[in-house]
Amino acid sequence: MRFSGSCAGAGLFCAALGFLTAGPAAAADMPFFSPPPLDDGPAELGTGWYLRGDVGYSNITSPTIIADLVNASTRTGSVSGSLGAGYQYNSWLRTEIALDRSVIRPNATSAPVWCPYQNHPLSSQPEYNSNGVLIAPSQTLGYGVDPNETCLARTTGNLSRTTGLFNAYIDLGNWYGFTPYVGAGAGVSYVRSNGAVNYYKSSNGTPYTADLSPVEGYPLVWIDRITGAALTPQPGLAFAQQYWDRSRAKSSWKFAWALLAGVTYDVADNIKIDVGYRFLNSGKYVGLAGSSGATAAPYDLVSHEVRLGVRITTD
Repeated sequence: MRFSGSCAGAGLFCAALGFLTAGPAAAADMPFFSPPPLDDGPAELGTGWYLRGDVGYSNITSPTIIADLVNASTRTGSVSGSLGAGYQYNSWLRTEIALDRSVIRPNATSAPVWCPYQNHPLSSQPEYNSNGVLIAPSQTLGYGVDPNETCLARTTGNLSRTTGLFNAYIDLGNWYGFTPYVGAGAGVSYVRSNGAVNYYKSSNGTPYTADLSPVEGYPLVWIDRITGAALTPQPGLAFAQQYWDRSRAKSSWKFAWALLAGVTYDVADNIKIDVGYRFLNSGKYVGLAGSSGATAAPYDLVSHEVRLGVRITTD
C-alpha cells in the first residue's frame, strides 16, 4: 500500500504513526512514560551499626552481704559479661546501649564462738565433817559452761548486679589500626542479694543444733564449771532448742553511671578487638539485716574493671 500527500484530514492516523516512528527517544522526553528509577532497597539510617560483646574482671572489696558477720574486708574477684549494640556517627563519635551482668560471691569464716553442745546440769558437792556427818547437802546450781564447746560461723553471700547503660564514646583517631577512645555512660542497675550464716561444731565440723531445754529442779543460770560461780554477765542464750542458721534476701533498683577508656584494634574491615577499663558506680548498697537486728553500714557499690571484647560492624 502506498501513501502520498500530507496528513491533513487524517490527524489521528498521522499522530499514531508519528508516535511509533519516534521510538524510544520520544518516550524518554515524556515524563509519564519515563522508566522508573532503580530500586535501591529500603532507606538506611546509616552504615555505622555494630554489635559488641565483652567480658570483664575486677578484684574488689566485697560488701557486707549479711550483718551477722562483717566481712567487708574480704576481697573477691568478680567476673562480668555484657552484650550491646551501637552506632558510629562519624570517625570520632559513637553511642551504644549495653546490658551487663556481674556476680559477687563473698565468703568468710568467723573466729570460734561458744556454743554449748548439750546441757550440763551442775550440783554442788555435799560437805561432811571429820566424823563423816553430812553438814551441807548437795545443791543444784545451774548449767555448766564448757569453753571447749565452740562453733565456726561460715557466711556465704551472693550479690548479682544487672546493669543497662547508654554509653557515648569519642574515638581519638586511627593509628596503624589502633583507635584509642574515652567514654561515659548512665543507666540503671538491678541489684539482688542473698546471704546465709551457718554454724558448724569446731570439734567435728557437723552442723550445730542443740537441745538446751531446762532440766527440772535446776535454776536457769550459766555456771563456771571450774569455780562453780554464776557467770557475770550471763550469756544471752535461751534454755531451749538451738538453731542458729539463718538467711536473708532482697532486691532493689539503683541509678548507675560509668567512665570508660580503652583502645580498639582493626582485625578486619568489620571486626575490632576492644581492650579497656571501666569504672562502674551503682550507688549505695546496704547489707542484709542480721537476725539480731544488726545492720551493715552503707557501701559504695563500685567496681574497677579490665574488659576484653569484640565489636562487629553490620555493614
